[in-house]
Amino acid sequence: MPGLTARARAIDAPEDQRAPDAEAPARGPARRDTWLHAAVALAAFTFSVSIHPLREGTTLIDPSWEIGLGWMRSEGLGFGTDVLFSYGPLGLLAEPTWAMPRVWLAFALLAHIAVAVWFSVVAVRACRSDRFVWTVGLAVGLGILAGWLDLPELAAVTLALEVFRRLPSNTDHAPSDRVVFLLAGAAGAVLLTKFSAGVAALVPAGLLAVAWAFGRRWWRSLLVGAAGLGAAVLTLWVVSDGGFSGLSTWLRGCWEITSGYGSAMAKGRFDRWTETQVAAAAVLAVVLAAAQVARTRTNGLRAQWPELALVGVMGWLSLKAGFVRADVHHVPFALVTLAALTVVATASLRWHLVAAVALGVTVVALLADPTGAPTRFEDVMADRTELPGEVLGAVQSVASRSEFERQVEEQQRELREYFSRRGLDSRLTQALHGKRVYPDQWDIAALWANGIDWEPIPVLQGYAAYTPWLDERNADRLRDEQRGPDAILWLTTAIDHRFRHWDPPETQLAISCSFAVAKTEGKWSVLVRRHDICEEPELLESIEVGPGDVIQVPPAGPDELVFATFGLGPSSRARALDAVARGRSEPRVFLNGRPYRFVTGTAASPHVVRRPDRAAGRVLGGGELGVRDIRFEYVSGPIEVRFYAVPLG
Repeated sequence: MPGLTARARAIDAPEDQRAPDAEAPARGPARRDTWLHAAVALAAFTFSVSIHPLREGTTLIDPSWEIGLGWMRSEGLGFGTDVLFSYGPLGLLAEPTWAMPRVWLAFALLAHIAVAVWFSVVAVRACRSDRFVWTVGLAVGLGILAGWLDLPELAAVTLALEVFRRLPSNTDHAPSDRVVFLLAGAAGAVLLTKFSAGVAALVPAGLLAVAWAFGRRWWRSLLVGAAGLGAAVLTLWVVSDGGFSGLSTWLRGCWEITSGYGSAMAKGRFDRWTETQVAAAAVLAVVLAAAQVARTRTNGLRAQWPELALVGVMGWLSLKAGFVRADVHHVPFALVTLAALTVVATASLRWHLVAAVALGVTVVALLADPTGAPTRFEDVMADRTELPGEVLGAVQSVASRSEFERQVEEQQRELREYFSRRGLDSRLTQALHGKRVYPDQWDIAALWANGIDWEPIPVLQGYAAYTPWLDERNADRLRDEQRGPDAILWLTTAIDHRFRHWDPPETQLAISCSFAVAKTEGKWSVLVRRHDICEEPELLESIEVGPGDVIQVPPAGPDELVFATFGLGPSSRARALDAVARGRSEPRVFLNGRPYRFVTGTAASPHVVRRPDRAAGRVLGGGELGVRDIRFEYVSGPIEVRFYAVPLG
């Protein structure tokens, strides 16, 4: 039959007439792909920073929240009902620590392996080339870049690449309902792991549902996708959190944290390190745009528009997430997302050299240090070379309860030594034993390491109460004698040069009213619950000023506390913009001439400006405070300022 190829003739021939090596061409590429998938998955998993928190709490302050996620599971605390945070009930899978139950540590390791394998399959398919060397180089390069991402971000990027190859610009076959359902469900799982990454994952999942609008019933795919998302969210929420009661509150809390994050946490200026990252992102964006123009000319706008939407929205969201805070924990998501989209788009055009350059630019940017110069390779790899050993230790702990308990004891010992070096000695921790304690604002690990009972208030990290809704919930829990803590571990340190007594404002007012100082050592204090001594506030003065004007604080009477509210909070439109874009400036407040960062989201909340050291026979929580004058910079005016006096009795 002359129409058949040699390959087809070999297959159709009787078995005894086939050439001995007729199957060899199939086995060779299949074997090569298997090894390539394994290499990419190994790179993505071995170098993933997601396993790093197993020991990170011994060297950094802020990652205490990772201990909190695992400890919540051990204590049976729920999201929405007990705690509000931008991570959800599956968040502990992304940030494994020794505070989590042993079975959840096993789930965390399996989740990392599963996502790494999924990424390897998607990356190899997306980088497929007629020259195997390019396939290997680009796919392994993406696998190495994946090591800079945490689990939720890696899952979101993988989902974007999975959807990329299923769009009309890359295939003539529409996805089945089962595929749409499963990918939407995967986005739901990412959402319950980390809210911001889940929003990014919903973009490709939603686009896949409507990408084939021409020529098929797209509304059916949309309904199937919505069903997949809903089924995954509801099922996983019940399985991981035990009920539906906190779901709506958790979603509201995530929105409040996300919408307030931009103005509260953005860095006003870029340093040389960040400028290097921004330059790399700009290069990737230009190359990606050029690739999209070329692909649109080839495919036509009708087939290309879903890909344009995917690239545009994912690029936008990743840049917002990466450069609002612009630090080593956030920037990699922006760079790796842009690099992954650039590589798969250019590889599809056979611009292999351009794809390789994009990978190189990204690696150089990720290796840049705060001076803007490339960091030595051995310095970068020093921590990462320890990760395989940590993973092995986690696997051994999953297999052996005694090994798990040994690791827990060792981690707690290291943390006790760490906090002791920071001034938290045994006299303070002994004063907390037997009490339900809230660490204001983030030192959850100090309680876990010392075996102290933890009583969280809603926002897991106190300083993350960026809006009045969040701040008020924290304050209400502190005032609640039944559900609130019996004691507070209070530290004078504030994040980002904020004024500690306003961080957040109504929470600190509740501490002043309902807690008294029991013991102080250096920067640490133990506060214990007393009855609420704050009476109804009385208006002292109301004035209107502009940015730069000096505001004189009225004096307080005997046994009085004075607080101020500021009418300059962001509008609903501004908060919506903060949720999707980077803040333009870093608001400042000058108190007695000293500059502090000001959180405009809680401007209308009560800010304590005068507080006596003692009242009603006790030392007030937070100690004496005497703000004489206030001045705002980098805010919009006019500003309505109201001062209130609160009798203390």
